[in-house]
Amino acid sequence: MKIVQKAAAVILSAAMFVGLYFACMHYAVNIRTFYVDSPGTTNSSLDFKVTSMDRLIENYVNTGLERNITISGVGDIMFHEWQLERAYSQSTQTFDFSDSFTYMADALEASDLLIGNLETTIAGKSQGKYENFYGYGANLNDNNFNSPEAAVQNLADVGFDVLSTANEHALDSGTQGLLSTLTNISNTDMTAIGTKAAAEDPDYVMTDVSGMKVGLIAATNVLTTAADETNQGLIQTLDGYNEDKVQSLCADIQQMRSEGAQAVIAVLHFGELYQEDADDQQKNLAHQLIEAGADVVFGSHPHTLEPIEIYPVTEDDGTSRNGVIIYSMGNFLSSQQYKGGTGNRDIGGLFDIVFGKQGDQVRIKEIHVTPTYVNWTDDAIAVVPVCEAHDAPETFGDIFDSQAQARIDAAYETVIPQIFERSGVQYTYSDYKYKIVVENS
Repeated sequence: MKIVQKAAAVILSAAMFVGLYFACMHYAVNIRTFYVDSPGTTNSSLDFKVTSMDRLIENYVNTGLERNITISGVGDIMFHEWQLERAYSQSTQTFDFSDSFTYMADALEASDLLIGNLETTIAGKSQGKYENFYGYGANLNDNNFNSPEAAVQNLADVGFDVLSTANEHALDSGTQGLLSTLTNISNTDMTAIGTKAAAEDPDYVMTDVSGMKVGLIAATNVLTTAADETNQGLIQTLDGYNEDKVQSLCADIQQMRSEGAQAVIAVLHFGELYQEDADDQQKNLAHQLIEAGADVVFGSHPHTLEPIEIYPVTEDDGTSRNGVIIYSMGNFLSSQQYKGGTGNRDIGGLFDIVFGKQGDQVRIKEIHVTPTYVNWTDDAIAVVPVCEAHDAPETFGDIFDSQAQARIDAAYETVIPQIFERSGVQYTYSDYKYKIVVENS
């Protein structure tokens, strides 16, 4: 009896292996047929007779199926004295800002490419204009900043990939501070855009994001400290929307396209402080950049949220596409609080731009908006997601006082709905975020 059972088991196993073999052969034929017989999808670099099944499947997924790739942006990231005081350890004489991002970590890390506006220098201890906070500067009289190196490391740890350094604080620590900032960002494996170490370096960066070639560029319309002969050409500036500067920016975008960029992201530091609507100069510039070939404009500087615009463009060949403009993403992290006339400076957003990529075809599919609020406790000044804080406050324990709860309610019930109303976009709500479908022809 045992011999019969063993024989049956052997026969069954053999049958399974034979069946698996023929199944693999069947799918291998289908995959090869797809590439050989489907015009426009064959990857000529593959030799189908010798290429492994894994490589064929990978190539099929990359060229035959549409994949979603998410590029995200947040607004102003600042480190004021109250943040430095909470992040400093007297015992180790070091800083740690990681508690600022605890409640946003999952949302930030979900992005394929995460961009933020770093509104400070990272010049090194005692290397800034002031050293009034443990060797670093956070002077509010002239808005001059030099933040600890730990700040950029904490940003890298939570998922940031790119930091725009083109803003009014680029020269807060002088030319050497600008260069040290670039070095400290590079040391964390993040990329800086908008400033550069040498005038002859390109004004833009090309990078690969999950198989999609992306061009990145940044520029500022304001500088607290004027440029001089020691830093000419190191900062991408607009000089009050100077037409030559604008045309140079458009030319860079076109150059990125000619180099194969499948998506182009522009980060602009522009607009008026504490305003909640974009002005005509912002709109004109953003429109020109989309027309030149940019897909997304991420705006910063006002420290308040401004509307979203889906801007349609008809190309020279008659095809059309939609660009996305976020005129101001608001403050992401700072110590600026709501003071009535200075606008909703404690409210910002994480903006996810979802691209669909199928072969060489790339389109913007959706915009996801996660509103944020900067919450204060004795231990940390931290970014929290507004909708989750409103809908599921128990998730956050007792970190909200009555003032914080009032601001969260205001963001949920008034600020965000008004932004969407002024934007004129249709949206749905799920998973604590707003989702906008971008129609493409």
